[in-house]
Amino acid sequence: MISKVTTATADLLAACATADPDDAARNAHAALENGAQVDVPDNTQMSALHHAAQLGHARIVAALLEGKEGSWKPAALGATDRYGDTAFGLAANRAHAAVVALLLKGGADPLHKNRNGYTVQMNAQGAEVNALVRMTPAQLKVLADHSYSQIVQTYEAAAGKTQEKPERPVTPGASYTADDVESLVNAAKRGHVEMVAAQLMLGVPVDAASKTGWTALSAAAAKEHVDIARFLLEKGADVLVKDKDGETALDNAEGAEMKELLAEAAKIAKDHNQMLKVFA
Repeated sequence: MISKVTTATADLLAACATADPDDAARNAHAALENGAQVDVPDNTQMSALHHAAQLGHARIVAALLEGKEGSWKPAALGATDRYGDTAFGLAANRAHAAVVALLLKGGADPLHKNRNGYTVQMNAQGAEVNALVRMTPAQLKVLADHSYSQIVQTYEAAAGKTQEKPERPVTPGASYTADDVESLVNAAKRGHVEMVAAQLMLGVPVDAASKTGWTALSAAAAKEHVDIARFLLEKGADVLVKDKDGETALDNAEGAEMKELLAEAAKIAKDHNQMLKVFA
């Protein structure tokens, strides 16, 4: 007779291997609450964490890493599949930036080698993930100050999966460099929303200007990346900031939708500033 724990563990593995993220998260949570054993692998030596990381199920990965007192223990980061890959390696190879960030917070090793001798850094795909797996110690410390749920919220907000603003705490003394600012602005320019989210989460100010004097909002506006512009505005970007040429993001905007978005934001900002003057 199959025990409840064995059945729950099978349910957990099946849930984590489910493509639909909502179904996967719901079924995985139920299996965990029913006593699933987190680190028991399937016949390919893949654990629940492996499956969830491979498919980019950030909410499941966060739950597995965090654990729940009295219900399930945190998943082991160092477990490998039959090819010697960790869950971190699978997520990085498939460019799942949110999962990579979660695993980095948990202490995953970017220099782990699989059986072919390739490190996670060597197998990483995508600009966002390559930047994440090469974080400096100072950047990793800032990332570690965020909770797993805050990281998930940040990436889901960047991807437009939630209307809630992430609870991003102020991190006094956060360390960022001129290169980090350039990375933020370039990510906005190229349409890499997850990289934009990652740089902001690391403490780079949303209105920081690059060497050319452009902010991320101006860069997104000029390249017509409406989703990124909207995300930056939600994060507090100042639509009235001027670059070295005295131009705002609206001045640099391309496309009717972008111009409409920034024009409305500029009107709200000007009205707000006028109100502050009245009550000053």
